[in-house]
Amino acid sequence: MWNELRNPYVAFSKPGSLPFAFCAVFVCVTVAADAKPRNQKQITSATPVNKESDKPKQEPSPDQNRSEKPTQDEKKEKAYVVESRITLGDGRIVNGRLKFNAPEKITLVHEAEGIQYEKVIGMGEISSIEILKWKGKFLRENKNGMVYEFAAEEFRIRLKDGHELRKSGGLFPFLRKIPLENKNGQIQVFTFWMDLKKPDGTWYTGIAGPDTGLRNTCHPDVIRRIDFEK
Repeated sequence: MWNELRNPYVAFSKPGSLPFAFCAVFVCVTVAADAKPRNQKQITSATPVNKESDKPKQEPSPDQNRSEKPTQDEKKEKAYVVESRITLGDGRIVNGRLKFNAPEKITLVHEAEGIQYEKVIGMGEISSIEILKWKGKFLRENKNGMVYEFAAEEFRIRLKDGHELRKSGGLFPFLRKIPLENKNGQIQVFTFWMDLKKPDGTWYTGIAGPDTGLRNTCHPDVIRRIDFEK
């Protein structure tokens, strides 16, 4: 049993001010009843199983970059309320309804067997999202040290038909911070965290790792995996 989730989103006010709420509580004690530890499930590496739906990505010309020109479906956003199972960084489980706005269709550039593909998927096709690595980014410096943000950089998507896609380059923006509701109340769950590197080289959270490189270990309260229930 656990009594609380600590907010991994660390806020800093004006440069030179003291950091506050590295471990600020953002959920009441009643959340405890709905979370329990479990071992992280290991997933094998992905290979495409539906070759016909995956088309090799051609090198775009400067005026044909799809990432800068979303389709009409990608521009349309829809409100989603999805029963979900959240696995946190230390293995704890939180069940509840996630609420977010997202495009109906997403163009996903991913790599399989050394080939880069471009695949259009609908939000309703996604079964789970597992974050594999986080990347640090320097934000600013104050009298207490240097402030960094660690955001999801590599992740694996499993579709409801069993197809798995692995992508790098950052997670969908609408999944950075998500409201979750269950019988115990409401909380905010995060896929990123912020940390302060002190002048002596240690980190405020105690999580060691490279400043701006990739990390396999995340904050214990950050989302590691989302399973969208059927």
